[in-house]
Amino acid sequence: MFTTNGEGWQHIGEWLKNNNKNTKTYIPQNTDNLFGSSPSTNINGMNLYRTNLDQLRRSNQVGPDKKAVAWKYFGSADLTTGGLGTGVFGPNISSSDVAVPLVMTKGASEIGLYIVSGGKQSAMFGFFPLDEGDAPESYGKAIHSIATVDGITGKKVNQPYLGHLSPDMDENNALDWFGDDKATTADEGIDQLLPAELKGTTNEMIKMDRTHPGNYTITLEAHTDGAPQANIYGWIDFNQNGTFDEDERSELATITKDGSVTLRFTKSKTYIDPSVNELGVRVRIAKDAVQIESPTGMAFSGEVEDFRTQVTHPPKGEVKATSGLQGEKQTATVAFTARGLYKYSRTAVAQIDETVAPQIVDNRTGQVVTPGADGYYAVAGQGKYKITPNGTSVDVEFIPEDHFLGTADGISIRRTDTNGYDTGWSTKFPDMEANVDTAINTMDGLYIPTVTPKDIEGESKTSTDVQGATQTGTPTFNVVGTNLDGNKVAITPSALYPAKLVDPATGQPTNALSVTVAGEGTYTIDDTTGKVTFVPEPGFTGSANGVTVTLSAPVGRDKDVRFVMSTLRQRLLSTLQQ
Repeated sequence: MFTTNGEGWQHIGEWLKNNNKNTKTYIPQNTDNLFGSSPSTNINGMNLYRTNLDQLRRSNQVGPDKKAVAWKYFGSADLTTGGLGTGVFGPNISSSDVAVPLVMTKGASEIGLYIVSGGKQSAMFGFFPLDEGDAPESYGKAIHSIATVDGITGKKVNQPYLGHLSPDMDENNALDWFGDDKATTADEGIDQLLPAELKGTTNEMIKMDRTHPGNYTITLEAHTDGAPQANIYGWIDFNQNGTFDEDERSELATITKDGSVTLRFTKSKTYIDPSVNELGVRVRIAKDAVQIESPTGMAFSGEVEDFRTQVTHPPKGEVKATSGLQGEKQTATVAFTARGLYKYSRTAVAQIDETVAPQIVDNRTGQVVTPGADGYYAVAGQGKYKITPNGTSVDVEFIPEDHFLGTADGISIRRTDTNGYDTGWSTKFPDMEANVDTAINTMDGLYIPTVTPKDIEGESKTSTDVQGATQTGTPTFNVVGTNLDGNKVAITPSALYPAKLVDPATGQPTNALSVTVAGEGTYTIDDTTGKVTFVPEPGFTGSANGVTVTLSAPVGRDKDVRFVMSTLRQRLLSTLQQ
């Protein structure tokens, strides 16, 4: 039986009989067992002999007063664990195929060992060099054995460690994330954990980087100390509930050589508000990955480090939409917002980096594109875009093609902040923070222009010739106004969209290619060009009433090549002179 005036006894392992992995775990001693009509009692499937205990139980010559044994005190008060977590551990059964428990106490100035036996017994005490975490108590204890010499063989023990310095003993530290950093030996602190290229440059801070898919990474230095490999897990208290939860654990990282290692956190179910600047972290390294699968508990190699990490909040853009008439230029200004702190400062905030040019991202491919020599990026069949930085914002210009109508695909615009992070990242929590750019599901700025159709305008045609002569004329049809180059945008008949004559008798368009106006003559149309031929009656002179030509044709098409129609009637007049 063991006693301590320190922390309650902790179970750290078991000594297997002859290294037999089928050895059963220790059994708290129950005074009701091992006695009865049979010389043995079956416990957990094993027949345990009672001879030695029976001698003790029936002894009546104990001490100078020759008293009987007080057998009721020979059983454990805790028949489940044997007294773990208290100052008294045992007694327990460790005979036959039952393992010998290994227990540990900390912070003790006095420990006790009590042996009562009818035969030879032995016990072993030792000192256990440990490294402990210094996160607040609610996070639980992580403990690592850091012995570097095998107590039996005297050979070196390879001990993986975090940072560039191997760990020292850390016990009874203040549980405030910085307890072990204040120890006299400098194997702690943020700087020694950093990769070589960052040491001395981060204001004693480790930054948590956010990846484009919305996950997080932390990079630090790790060493195998000659072991074939070392395994590393990390935890980040994303939900700030004072514990390290299962979904807050990183993917397992395994190293076979010294250097930088990146821990990837992909399972978190917690949205981090941009107002949060720091989160608690625990990182554990050991030769056996199974021993560090939990954020708490004992590992027989390696090291644990607890610290606060700076949270990176990448920038965001906004959505802008404009609308304008066919052929007209549209403009907008898209704003961008930087978030969080600047690099490794505890007070300065990040800004949009005005020294880094904004980029155009094609909404159809999600790829960054390079504008042409004129500064425009053209999207065939729709129009061309130009972006110009305007402080932390971006001015956008869109010039549609002459015949483009409807809503364009638009463009995404990407900017970078002074932390070096751009807006091309995606949210993992759309219910809390939706992606700004719904075209490619990122936080890029998004600009979408819409082009509305103009009407058709036309020019009537007149002709003059001598009596009896055949006359021709072709009315013209155009989109109202001019394009940005000052040119008319022509609308022409075709076999698919033919021009038609209006029957003067009904006032309605007719599919007939000829109509006759009594007392004037016959008008015939080439419906694919709109050209009209007038054959007058032999005796007709003067100004004819003429004929009306109508055209229903597309004034433009949208990005899906769906046509937008418009209709106009134009008058064709003829005059005959004697």
